[in-house]
Amino acid sequence: MAFMNMNMNITMKRMIVTRAFRRALQGSAMGTAAVLAVLATPAAHADDATATMDISQFAFAPAALQVPVGTTVTWTNHDAIIHSVTNGTPDAPAAAFDSGFFDQDGTFSFTFNDAGDYPYFCKRHNFMQGTISVTPT
Repeated sequence: MAFMNMNMNITMKRMIVTRAFRRALQGSAMGTAAVLAVLATPAAHADDATATMDISQFAFAPAALQVPVGTTVTWTNHDAIIHSVTNGTPDAPAAAFDSGFFDQDGTFSFTFNDAGDYPYFCKRHNFMQGTISVTPT
């Protein structure tokens, strides 16, 4: 699905560039600005997949996320207290990733290179739990 969206985005960019380029050739300032804006936007690549997670009101949002192999997930702490993103469960921590504690507006990123389910929790608030499900590409 993400690959289809990427192809649609590239096709849409081509259409926008084509129209804007015609306007730019006709001397339109708006057309010139549109061409420059589209060309300055980096192209999406399947191996550059990213996802974001929020930590807010003592919860991970979303609590469950499915991503393809190679995706980098970034958690952002919006609470005014420290949290962690630690692989495993409170009773059985695992070793794939551990952010350590980080403050409000702090971030932690991890790239998932292997398929599987990755439960995680906050070391300070064990009731905060989530899962990243990584699917093969």
